[in-house]
Amino acid sequence: MTEPGVSARLCFQTTRLFANACYSGKSVYFSDEMKRWIFPFLLLWVSGLLAQTPAFLHYGRQEGLPSNLVYCGIQDKLGLLWLGTDKGLACFDGTRFRTLGVKDGLPDPEVLNLMEDSGGRLWTSSYRKKPCYRQNGRFVTEKQDSSLAKMQLQTLLWEFYEDETDHSVWLTGQSNEALHFSGNQFAYKKFERAIVRPGRIGDTFFFFGINGIYKRMPDGHATLWHLLDAPAYINDNPFKGMSISGNRVLYAYSDKLLLLEWRNGQFVEIERRAGPLGRVFTDKMGRFWICSLSDGAVCFDNFQRDLSNPKIYLKGEKITMMFEDRQGTYWFCTTNNGIYALPKNVAVNYSKRNGLISNNITALALNRNGQLLSGDDEGNLYRCVQDGKVLATAFGSNDGYNRVRQILPAPDGSHWVVTDEMLYYERDGKRRGIQAKVSPKTALLQQDWLWLASSGGLVRVDVKTFDFRRPIDGRFTALAEDSEGCVWAGTNEGILGQSDSFQTDWGALFPNLKGRVIAMAKAGKDSIWVATPEKGLMLARVNKGEITEVKLIPESLRAELQNIQALFSEPGGDLWLATNRGVYRLDKYWRLVRFDRSNGMADDDVNAVLACRDTVWAATGGGISRITTKRPDERGNFPTLLINAGYRLKDKTFEIHLLDTLLPERTITLPENATLFEVELAALDFRNRGSMRYECVITEFLPAGRRWTLDNLMHWVSRQWKEKSDTTWVGGAGNLGFGVHMRPGRYRLQVTAITAGDVRSIQPDAWWVEMPSQWYETIWFWLLFWGVISFGIWRFLNERAAFRKLDKAVSELQLQALQSQMNPHFIGNSINAIQQFFYPPDPVRGSEYIALFTRLLRRTLEFSEQTFIPFHEEIAYLRDYLEMMQLRLGEYFQFEISGAEDIPPDTPFPSMLIQPVLENATLHGLAPEGISVLKLDFHFSGKKVICSVTDNGPGLHETRRRRILAGNMRASKGLEILYQKMDTLNRRFELGLHLELTDLSEAIPPLRGTRALIRFLPDKIPPIPRKNPQPDIQMNPANPT
Repeated sequence: MTEPGVSARLCFQTTRLFANACYSGKSVYFSDEMKRWIFPFLLLWVSGLLAQTPAFLHYGRQEGLPSNLVYCGIQDKLGLLWLGTDKGLACFDGTRFRTLGVKDGLPDPEVLNLMEDSGGRLWTSSYRKKPCYRQNGRFVTEKQDSSLAKMQLQTLLWEFYEDETDHSVWLTGQSNEALHFSGNQFAYKKFERAIVRPGRIGDTFFFFGINGIYKRMPDGHATLWHLLDAPAYINDNPFKGMSISGNRVLYAYSDKLLLLEWRNGQFVEIERRAGPLGRVFTDKMGRFWICSLSDGAVCFDNFQRDLSNPKIYLKGEKITMMFEDRQGTYWFCTTNNGIYALPKNVAVNYSKRNGLISNNITALALNRNGQLLSGDDEGNLYRCVQDGKVLATAFGSNDGYNRVRQILPAPDGSHWVVTDEMLYYERDGKRRGIQAKVSPKTALLQQDWLWLASSGGLVRVDVKTFDFRRPIDGRFTALAEDSEGCVWAGTNEGILGQSDSFQTDWGALFPNLKGRVIAMAKAGKDSIWVATPEKGLMLARVNKGEITEVKLIPESLRAELQNIQALFSEPGGDLWLATNRGVYRLDKYWRLVRFDRSNGMADDDVNAVLACRDTVWAATGGGISRITTKRPDERGNFPTLLINAGYRLKDKTFEIHLLDTLLPERTITLPENATLFEVELAALDFRNRGSMRYECVITEFLPAGRRWTLDNLMHWVSRQWKEKSDTTWVGGAGNLGFGVHMRPGRYRLQVTAITAGDVRSIQPDAWWVEMPSQWYETIWFWLLFWGVISFGIWRFLNERAAFRKLDKAVSELQLQALQSQMNPHFIGNSINAIQQFFYPPDPVRGSEYIALFTRLLRRTLEFSEQTFIPFHEEIAYLRDYLEMMQLRLGEYFQFEISGAEDIPPDTPFPSMLIQPVLENATLHGLAPEGISVLKLDFHFSGKKVICSVTDNGPGLHETRRRRILAGNMRASKGLEILYQKMDTLNRRFELGLHLELTDLSEAIPPLRGTRALIRFLPDKIPPIPRKNPQPDIQMNPANPT
């Protein structure tokens, strides 16, 4: 045991350490003895700062309730709240209400009583209808359950009770009959007196009636065990309610409260008193409550389970019923105002009812002694002392309005107060007013100086002499100090810094800072927070008195954080924002948590905020609010649930109630064309209304084989055949969207709720989501598709190859046929020319001619079997042919070969391509008089080989004219065969082979003769296999004669 003196000393030391920690932001270490006292003492002291008003959470039609008339409510085993109203049965998941009515199977929309049994059946009593129950998401009425159909008993209000020993259910209706459901069987039990409900006290089972109590005997029969002194039934039922607490039973009648105790096998009346009228409820601590339609909720706040120490909650409200959830929150049902909730460690508010002069609190501070200092809009400073009293100091005002803008505690225990009219300094109960030239806006306290910003300028005040130093002109609105001690001042145009005597306008250098600065705060090392109306919240990086970077907060947060009025930065890095929509906390991971009236705050319009450890103070337009962000009893023992899933399909919205649907393996299978898939999340922690966030881990798995897509396989391979998890944070209403189009696949969605105090739910929820692929998206379709395409291409290529093969054979046959046609033509012309060597006889020339002819004939037969030959063989063949023609024509014929040395000897050449042209030139291109000259030239033009054959004969036009006069219209057989051969070669090998005949009479200047040009691409000719070594060919372009 600790002595009283030691206790007082520990309390005082604890207070000082806690205050120092809050003021300096440093860690505090407590001795073991202090640890035993710190939490009880802080709880007692904080509760004694002001007369507190617990903040009830309220839910009505505006929040989604179908009606403000609520008859009853329970919490099911899952943690959901079910509320019976006159407009249907409402299910509440902590965020949203879902109403079930007649269209959902409810017999009547007016639900009067509820109970859930151990089998998960939610029993429902509707107005003037037989009872029904809801199981597996569906209502089971007398139409579906034959046992319910056989019931003959009618009553206005059914009471339900489950016997924990055999899990059977009893139904009573304040009549002399009771229905007993055991499994699928039910039985009637009749009594002499009206029965309210069964119940157990220890191991003894009783039937509690309006004016008597029956005891159930071992053989199952009920015996009247105790008579009650109940008032007579005249115009109204005198019975109002009853409840059991341990071995005590409280009856409420129209004229009295009757408290009985089961003692030594008998009921003994231990207390009788007049009291409030209404239904009776027993909480988990064993205390009796009366739910009154005139006096609110009356709690007999004691641990003796008697009727002493009554306390009234919600005075003036018409309470129909109350219940307690698993977290210890009390829920009060009313006839005209919906439901109220009173959680443990609820927010506490202080207003005029608690002693404040004005509800509009504008400034907050915590001094080194642990005292909370606050100021209002009428020039009042509130200071809370250790004995729980509130000391108000009035600074007064000239016109009734003197807003306290800031309170700055000093390390020596003094403090500065900035108001609209003056600057004040207080120490040891003495006050000194310092008149400023213009209305002050804000101030910043350093070691020896106080910086004072106003609409007329920025000044430094010596904290010892109170002298004003170095005024700087301008309209200043905010002040902050960075981690290096440099002062930054916000103006109507941007930000100025101390490092250059507030000369540089950083708003001109960084456009995001341009505009009126509302608030500023330190943001850890080398950064400051800045808030403006235009850009909202920004983070400015600073280094040695210069701003190096300005970063806007994420777009998703910018829309939420509007109308910022004040900033408070915790030493740990969290930023608190006071707005007209409540208080926000922004952590270093850009996660946002909101606190507002839904969390019990006095008002959403917050002027200032102060945070210390797990406690947040908010100065609102409705008073001071204190919120505990992390409660001592928080262990995360609340479930996280996926409530609903929705999607769009063909311009229609579809919704799946996941708690009602018996989906196999907790799997949501979406239609193939579903878009805008979204799930609604809920955390059944009703104490953290509106300030919950959700960690959503989405893991993508490879779907079933028949659903594989190329996208699935590519992602799977890129992840090295492993699952991939992405974490998404969801706040606000808890709606998780998956975008317009969700990639086909199989996903596992695991959601964990996290409170504002960073307490994680130990009961996360997980579902599978399958987004099937369209038939044309599966890999099997594409394999089949490309298989068919590949087969078609293969067939096409195969057919084309066969066609090419056939075409090649046909082309070779055509070439052979053409060669065979050219050979007789050449042979015939050559044999006819031999005759001239016999008349007159010239055996020498004839012998030489025959030798050349024989060699040419042998080569012709050899070349007729080859499509292409090397150039050196072609030029040798042409030379022999021209020499033979020279023997035939004698001195009247000469030929020249040029450019042959420029053509590589192995260059492939179409066999016997030029010979028909030479033959035609020697037959039709001889000069009519004089010497006939034939010139043969070879050269390259780009990648093409060009062969030119030029004679000095009469020319094409003259030759054609002579033929017409001679009546000879037959075309040259050799050229006709040559054209056919060229066409075949072009079609077979794409040589670009072309023959062009030109009459030189058309040249400028005009000449005599004909020129034939042959062009082709030797690169298109396939390689020619070598049969014999290349002979040594002498390429002499000169006339051999």
